[in-house]
Amino acid sequence: MDSKEAMSPTRLPLPPKAAQHEDVKSLWERWDKAQSEDQATNLVRGLNLVGLIMIFAGVLLQIFGSGFWKLRLAPIIIVLGALMLAVQKFRALLSHRSLNG
Repeated sequence: MDSKEAMSPTRLPLPPKAAQHEDVKSLWERWDKAQSEDQATNLVRGLNLVGLIMIFAGVLLQIFGSGFWKLRLAPIIIVLGALMLAVQKFRALLSHRSLNG
């Protein structure tokens, strides 16, 4: 065995460069698509905030309110706020499930 042969690294067959480029390109396209779909829009953030405010306002009315405010309106506001949050989370779950196939 020659000393030059012993020192040179072994050559492994490499896939064609075009195939590597297309694979990486498609991978980055999938990454960009997933990142843009995962971010919550301002509308979703706003609806979540409104739902939390409704729950908080309903609890405050339940604690400090009297008569109609305490007995009728506070539970309705709490339930509506909770429904807003639940619908948002359910829609996010369904869209995540449909993306994953």
